[in-house]
Amino acid sequence: MNNYFTIILTILATVTSISAGELLVDSLKYDELLAIAENTTLPQSFKAILRLREVGDERAVPILKQILIEHTNSTRIHRFGAAQALFCIGTDKAHQILREHLLDAEYPVDLSIMYGFHWRMEESKRDTFIAQHHLQNLSTDVSLKLEVKNGIFNSKIFTLILRNDSEKTLRLYKPKVYLGAYLMFRSSLGHFIEHIKAILYDERGRTPEGTYPKIAPGKDLKLSCSARPQTNRKIYKYPEPVSLVLDFGDTIHLLGNSGKFKVYAIYSYRKRPNELYPNIWTGRVVSNPVEIEILLE
Repeated sequence: MNNYFTIILTILATVTSISAGELLVDSLKYDELLAIAENTTLPQSFKAILRLREVGDERAVPILKQILIEHTNSTRIHRFGAAQALFCIGTDKAHQILREHLLDAEYPVDLSIMYGFHWRMEESKRDTFIAQHHLQNLSTDVSLKLEVKNGIFNSKIFTLILRNDSEKTLRLYKPKVYLGAYLMFRSSLGHFIEHIKAILYDERGRTPEGTYPKIAPGKDLKLSCSARPQTNRKIYKYPEPVSLVLDFGDTIHLLGNSGKFKVYAIYSYRKRPNELYPNIWTGRVVSNPVEIEILLE
């Protein structure tokens, strides 16, 4: 790795006539690709990381590990790209690194899942990536149960029940919007379903007590939301309408086909600067799956 700086200088010297944004990572030699990926200040570093994901060569493992270390507590895309690349390389060492970094209560599991879809990770690999490193319950203080009931007009009502299993009073974050984003659907074929946020909300103006209610030991915080299936829904990021979606109003799950699904609830909260209360719970808690059937009337 000591010669990477020299390689970078050589590469940059050959592309002075074009902007960094025009640098084609697909045409780089492997050592050049590693050098670009390692220097995350370069505009093409992220594209190089995704290219390493596709190549799947274990020589990239030390660099990808270092990217994860340097981006701990960060939401920069390089962190999540490096995780995907390590998973696709798939060696024992790569999986050990992933367990150390992704099975951490502070890891942004929501962003990690979202980017698995946004960056077109190969479907079967993405399914295993999500199952192995995102659906693990990491909490002993709080447990989560998911209940699903049928509502009117072919709707489904989803209720997340968070229980304080500790011996002290905790404050739990109580979201008012995007409750559908706390759910993860898996088809009968084993594929996880992408969801998108359809409306942008501003939660400013909420009271601290309403946002972080006190939950006594043994007591529950319940969060409920409802959704209805819709057919041939036009989604901004796709050229053709999606044949079937589950619409929560502010969150849309792109089911594609009707049938049976396993639904997981994933609730996580990360530390934020200048928290108002000292006893706000942070971590990741995952429910057991609930099997439901979504059919069109």
